[in-house]
Amino acid sequence: MFDVPGDERQRANDETVGLAREILVRLDKALRARRLYDGNHSLVARFEGELREHLRHYLGTFGALRLRVRPTSFELGDKVIDGTGIDELALGFFRRGVIALRLAESTSDQELDTLIDIINRAFFARQLSDEDLLTMLWRAHLPSLKYSAVLGYTEDDGSGEPEDGLLADADTVGDALEDDAVGAFDLASLSAEQREVLEAKVLLLKGKDENLPREVAKLRSETEAETDVALLERLLTLTKASISLRDRQRDVSSDELVTILGSLRRGFFAAGDMDALARFAATVHAIAAQSELSTEDRDAVQRFLDAGVDERQLEEFLKRIPGGAAKNAPALASILKSFARNDRELIARLADHDETGAGREALNQVLVDVVGQDSDYLITRFRSLEGERAIEALALLSRQDVGSARKAVAVRLPAVGDEFQIELLEAIFTIPGLYDERLRAALLRLAQKGGGLRVHVLESYAVHADPAITNEVLAWVGTEELDTWDPKSVEAAFKVLFRAHEVRALPIVEGILARKSLFRRRPLLELKLAVVAALAYSEAPEAHAILDKQLASKEAELRDAARASLDRQALDRARSRMSVLPGDLPS
Repeated sequence: MFDVPGDERQRANDETVGLAREILVRLDKALRARRLYDGNHSLVARFEGELREHLRHYLGTFGALRLRVRPTSFELGDKVIDGTGIDELALGFFRRGVIALRLAESTSDQELDTLIDIINRAFFARQLSDEDLLTMLWRAHLPSLKYSAVLGYTEDDGSGEPEDGLLADADTVGDALEDDAVGAFDLASLSAEQREVLEAKVLLLKGKDENLPREVAKLRSETEAETDVALLERLLTLTKASISLRDRQRDVSSDELVTILGSLRRGFFAAGDMDALARFAATVHAIAAQSELSTEDRDAVQRFLDAGVDERQLEEFLKRIPGGAAKNAPALASILKSFARNDRELIARLADHDETGAGREALNQVLVDVVGQDSDYLITRFRSLEGERAIEALALLSRQDVGSARKAVAVRLPAVGDEFQIELLEAIFTIPGLYDERLRAALLRLAQKGGGLRVHVLESYAVHADPAITNEVLAWVGTEELDTWDPKSVEAAFKVLFRAHEVRALPIVEGILARKSLFRRRPLLELKLAVVAALAYSEAPEAHAILDKQLASKEAELRDAARASLDRQALDRARSRMSVLPGDLPS
């Protein structure tokens, strides 16, 4: 057994206390660095080098370093050594039964390295071990180290016994271990999970909520920026362990639990790591699902989840992370499920604000998963949007309920402006599975009503050919009703036929061009100009002959229109020849 001699108490002064504090600070930093990095990391080498330097100076100047360990501080003689980091280090020793330490003048660098390694394993081991701090110190046989341990009592048992009577040197501890009396160490024999609970209180509950971010920032500055996520996940693990043992020791109140979870979530957002934030979300849900959770704790976790997350914070986070929503879709879905409470409107707004097509697609897919079978929501969303966003909503609706999508687009087509009609018609043919026989019938009914919609429908069929439409359009242009159509509709109808290589339309064209009229000269001319313009899209030799004949027309407008159509045919043929690869040419 050893104690701090009376002369040591007398000679403790500002110089010795200051140097001892520097040694403890470097020890704390060295332990944190070893926890996060391998032994070759520059930060590990730096802190351990500074620790050795300060310790050599102290031992060479003042002799052995004798420290008492208190719950949140150390004592050198009659002086208290405390401070941020030192309090956690002291508690680490104290909770594991060590209440006094002495390093002799003969302490070597190798002994110091061994001591750091033992403390690191005892404090931060993730796996359950059958060795605690005292066991490892005893087995290490460090000749320059003496330590005192509490046997069979806790620091607050109220026994009133003098502390000196409760100290044991290394030999006494060894005897106890040899007798398989590890259970005598009330604190040192705690399981790894119980130790994490005790660490959680020290690491997390530093007072009020606003102090937590500062504490996290301090730890971050000491271990470099890349340790943010590792630190936060460690704190989360400690919090989860604390909750799981609350029936045995209540370290955290329900209100404090909500505070801690909120602080951790802010930290994960600040770290900018989507996967880490998703793991946090999954862990919180796992906590809420624990069957042994008390009603009070379950209400607290649910209160945290129900509070949701700030929409602007979430939006800025998505802009900041690499790949945005597009490359983080699975993790994003987990986060939105947890922290957006599957809020459809919030997810929809995030999708609308995302400027990248892939990002919107990812968010929209999350929205579909959230909506489930409620197609009415997607129908309403499609009706409320315009342009590209509406087309995306229609595509989502089509994937979920194609029948509702067909009805929705057919109902909306007549009510929108020309530009959006063209976009919707293009979408009908390009969204997989949307166009079918029923939608074709709906489009034909809309086209029969005339106006701009008829033009747009026919123009869309000129681009996206459908053999089933050809006979219908051929019947339209073969009736006298064609004379009542506007010229754009006439041109679009014949364009559909000529793009489909329908030569039965050519006699109808010749008949129109052969007409004469004294009283409806201008309407007839406009009809003729429309069919001449449509002939540009026919590859038939007969079409070319018809256009050649119009070059001799008495009407200057017809001659110009015929020349333009012939030029268009020549240009198309030239493009067709240029599209043939050299390897495709005959040898």
